[in-house]
Amino acid sequence: MITPLVLFNRKPTAQVARLIAWQKARSDLVRVGGIEESTWVEYSSLSGSNTTIIPAYAFQQDCVVRRVIVGLNGSPGANWKFKVFRYNPGTTLYDLVGESVIAMPSGNDISVTFDLTNPISVQMGDIPGLFIPNASNSVHTEVTAPPISSRYTAGDIVTSNAFATAYARGVFLDCFGYPPFLAITGDSQPEGHNGATNWHGPLHRVNPGTGSLPGGLSTSEISNQLRGLVGDGKLLEYQNHALGSSTYAWVAATGIVSSVAVKPNTILSLCGVNDVSSARLWADVETDLDTIKAALTTERLLVSEILPWTAGSDAQAATIRTWNAALAVWCAANDATLIVCHDAMGQIRVATGELDDLLAAYDQDGVHLTTAGVAALAGLWKPYV
Repeated sequence: MITPLVLFNRKPTAQVARLIAWQKARSDLVRVGGIEESTWVEYSSLSGSNTTIIPAYAFQQDCVVRRVIVGLNGSPGANWKFKVFRYNPGTTLYDLVGESVIAMPSGNDISVTFDLTNPISVQMGDIPGLFIPNASNSVHTEVTAPPISSRYTAGDIVTSNAFATAYARGVFLDCFGYPPFLAITGDSQPEGHNGATNWHGPLHRVNPGTGSLPGGLSTSEISNQLRGLVGDGKLLEYQNHALGSSTYAWVAATGIVSSVAVKPNTILSLCGVNDVSSARLWADVETDLDTIKAALTTERLLVSEILPWTAGSDAQAATIRTWNAALAVWCAANDATLIVCHDAMGQIRVATGELDDLLAAYDQDGVHLTTAGVAALAGLWKPYV
């Protein structure tokens, strides 16, 4: 007897199906890269004919760029182009990802909005840019900037280029796409200061030199590893709104504000070691959590337990355990979800008999994570997302 061949339809998991449904239903546009228009204060202008890129203001999520706003200084023209480049690690080159023609209207000193006729798919760390057609065309540039915000070179660049001429001020170019499903906020661990080479998020205002900001080693970022575990590894869209050395006070004042602004489905926060290190009181952290809760609109809030801190004292380790218990109480009372992960990331400290140290395989420097630790924590986060 021949056994019939049975074909099974591989249906997505409930988690993936929910993610797909939410991302397909999006229609609002949020900032995904470039220099935020509300911060534009003119310093000078940059003229053509050249292609200019702004590595210090790279894209903050994997997405499709659908709209750009350009700060036009003068002399409109029909042959402008919005362009996207990607830094090629190990080289000095930036490779062209895509471009879309934009026709400047008449007028000087205006902000011009373009819904792209050819939306461009980008990766986090890809870099927005412009082809400015001729010497009579120019765009405004910012007042304050890291040492190198822009790079440019003559002509319409359609392949790879080193963009060898550095310019200290970024051009006025703001970029928009659909909201991410997830926004991450907190301190250096979620920002990506893990492994042998850090990942720096968009709020970490450093000079990218060659490369981009956001940028660094992607496997050092917990949310990058989380993305790889969901669906086909390219489905989950997120933005990183964490910043190294931050406390819950910073999250309440800044991190949650920037996270809510990108209209995600879910916000995940990992913070606390810096609060313990600076001897803040739980009452202060609880006040910060209340502020975070009040800032939410429709977002689901996930709060990660504070991880073991190998470099912390026995007293500080006890505080972390106490605060994690308090986080559980706060989450239960405030319609938030606690991500339970402290014990799974820890090993016994002889002096306390408790899981107060990071597991040796996960411990990079006493507080940050090895690449293996990043992957492990991403795995612990996945069921909650």
